[in-house]
Amino acid sequence: MLKKKGLSFTLAIGMVMLLAVSGGLVGEAAARQSKTVSIQESATMKVTEKNEKTRETIARGSSKGTFDGSVQMQVRVINGSKLAAHFVTKTSGGSFTGEGTGRYSVSGSILRFFGTVNVTGGTGVYVTARGHGIDIEGVMNRVSERMTMTLNGKLSF
Repeated sequence: MLKKKGLSFTLAIGMVMLLAVSGGLVGEAAARQSKTVSIQESATMKVTEKNEKTRETIARGSSKGTFDGSVQMQVRVINGSKLAAHFVTKTSGGSFTGEGTGRYSVSGSILRFFGTVNVTGGTGVYVTARGHGIDIEGVMNRVSERMTMTLNGKLSF
């Protein structure tokens, strides 16, 4: 009889441990489930670097909206109306990166651009960040080298 009770006790302890471990795994899986948010960001930046040879410009500044933080954007002119962009946004929870393409037009000292970007990854809480077809548009004053832009779309992380 002792052996049966001992075996039952051992099975009971084993089942409790299994439930505890599986409960922890379920909790971890739930913690990793992504959420999708609508983003509406406005950024104000200043050109900090220009390379005429590679046709690249880097601007840095801050963003306000869904994710307040700092932003760095690298823009490369592809041809007379098309450009490519890469950006990094840093927030208190981590950072996310993205890239995209767009069109631009110039009128006097004002350069206007619009297009779409994709968020391709990140760090911290944004390590799984993904977003596709996020609208971007902005204006750069080529004399003062100040830039404003907005991002609108959906981001999952």
